[in-house]
Amino acid sequence: MADNNRTHFIGIGGVGMSGLASVYLSKGNLISGSDISENARTEQLTKDGAHIYIGHRAENLSPDVTKVVLSTAIKADNPELLAAKERNIPIFHRSDILAELFLDSEFGIAVAGCHGKTTVSSMIATVLKVAGKKPTAVIGGHVAALNSNYSVGDSGIFVAEADESDATFLKYYSQYGVITNIDNDHMDHYSSLEAIIKSFEIFASHISLNGGLYICADDPITRNLSLPERLRVFTYGINTAADIMAKDIAYHPFGSDFELTMGGQTYGRISLQVPGRHNILNALPVIGFCLEAGLSLERIQEGLAVFRGAGRRFEIKGEFDGVTIIDDYGHHPNEIKATLEAATSLGARRVIVVFQPHRYSRTMFLSQEFGRCFENCDKLFITDIYAASEKPIPGVTSKIILDNMPVSNRRKVKMVRNVDDVKYHLLNYVEPGDVIFTIGAGSITRVGPEILEFMKARSLNYNAITVGTAI
Repeated sequence: MADNNRTHFIGIGGVGMSGLASVYLSKGNLISGSDISENARTEQLTKDGAHIYIGHRAENLSPDVTKVVLSTAIKADNPELLAAKERNIPIFHRSDILAELFLDSEFGIAVAGCHGKTTVSSMIATVLKVAGKKPTAVIGGHVAALNSNYSVGDSGIFVAEADESDATFLKYYSQYGVITNIDNDHMDHYSSLEAIIKSFEIFASHISLNGGLYICADDPITRNLSLPERLRVFTYGINTAADIMAKDIAYHPFGSDFELTMGGQTYGRISLQVPGRHNILNALPVIGFCLEAGLSLERIQEGLAVFRGAGRRFEIKGEFDGVTIIDDYGHHPNEIKATLEAATSLGARRVIVVFQPHRYSRTMFLSQEFGRCFENCDKLFITDIYAASEKPIPGVTSKIILDNMPVSNRRKVKMVRNVDDVKYHLLNYVEPGDVIFTIGAGSITRVGPEILEFMKARSLNYNAITVGTAI
């Protein structure tokens, strides 16, 4: 894959683009890229030898650039994209590069599904690494075991998420695949739920007949997919009879353990260090695939036992004065519901949620579902919608969530327009024993650390005043 020409990544600081660029760089390719601001990922790429520009400008495309890579988030009027078109430089979507990596791999797995694909792909990469395999992986979040959102290995195994949001996952042809679930989402791209289902059926048809597809039997849409007759299909589940099952489940704070059965036979208990029923489901296709990859069940158990989650998936940001703050990427009602159900095992005095809706279209189409998904919290702060790349839809605001809540639940809701103001509202509300969740796919991720620092500063000021008064 390496050559003497340069590949330029527009939006290189994003979690998906940075991992892909890092893998590309590791293969000896010359890399440059740009983004609107610096972050830890751009800094690491610079250290590794990439040329990073801050800000998007036509002149960022050096004369030796012969390929440009971008994501769906890059708008048509981006000056670097326009310059590439003017210079007739070939332009590729990030999915084209991932498709290339799948074709180059000996044992690839594409993890798809509306929810859970980052966790499943992170689990697979972690288990493989702990077992001494050296996978190449591109993950949509930071993985503690990898200390990154990617890894580069020489085992021939390639692990990556297959993003259904813009249907670009239909470019992938992998040996193995996973479909975690199918949901009514991404209605800014798909015309209907039926269109989403059809895209997953096409994705399944691209899985090698010599490999296999893991599907969740507990998800009614997924288990009823129309799949190729000769494709090896492995089902997994908890409540529905399946090839791979979890039984006799015991839930613990920040974890669980369960009895693993395969083909009706019991194979012992599996321990997880991530909470909730949804993570047990996430672990089952990981076990199946890693067995196919030649790992013993004992090594798989070891890997799962050390997995601590992916970045922004029930991620503990810190604790101060008896208050714990957890950050979660959940931006769909079913994801939020799963997160808050998992929170019930924490034994918190109160569960407080700060939620930032993501995209006007999602908020509008799923407003009723959003109104019902916050049952398992004691207090809810809702901020303005994070638009991402969308233009506002007239009449759609975050208040639509409040309007769709049962009247009995509305009293626990506080509307806070500006996400930066949340910490002021929380200051005199939180008490020791509370757990605060910051939930959403946008800028909400920075709020948790800000709340912690705010609480620490308040404590220091209070102590200073108290000491001064005592004197």
